[in-house]
Amino acid sequence: MRDASSLFPDQPTYFLTLVVRNKLPIFRIDRAARLMLSVLQPLESRKVCFVIGYVVMPDHVHLLVSLRDNRNPAGLTESLKSDFVTRLMKDEELLKHPLVCQLTMKGLPRIWAAPTDEVEIGNQSMLCRCLHFIHFSPVARGLANEPAEYEYSSARWYF
Repeated sequence: MRDASSLFPDQPTYFLTLVVRNKLPIFRIDRAARLMLSVLQPLESRKVCFVIGYVVMPDHVHLLVSLRDNRNPAGLTESLKSDFVTRLMKDEELLKHPLVCQLTMKGLPRIWAAPTDEVEIGNQSMLCRCLHFIHFSPVARGLANEPAEYEYSSARWYF
C-alpha cells in the first residue's frame, strides 16, 4: 500500500488528462478500459515514470506521474495515446463496437482529443489534492460508492 504523504518525488511530477474525442464514453466498455490499463501498467517497469495514481473514467483518463530523467510530459502522453491505438487496432472485437466505430475516420480509430492537459505539481499539498481528485472522481460521477470499489483506479493502492 502506498502512502501519499511521502510521495513527493525528486523528479518533476505531473497531473495529466487524456480525453476521448467528442467525450464519447468508450471506457464504459470493459474491454476498452482493460486495454487502457494494459497500456498504463508497464510504465514503471520501462523506467519511464513512477505512477503515483490513475483513474480510467468513461471518457477520459487522469494520471499522476513523476517523470524520470526529466522526460517531457507531452512525450509520455503521446506515447500512451499511440500505444492504446496500436493495441486497439489489434482487437477486432473492440474495433466493431458502435462507440469505437464513431471514433473511426477513413478506417482508422481517432480516439483522442487534443491537446492533453498537463499540470506540473509543485508541492506535496497539491499532489495530495490531485490524488484525492483522481480517486474520488468515480464516486462523484456515481460509478462507485467508495474509491477502492472502482476497478479502473489506483485507489486500492491507498485505501
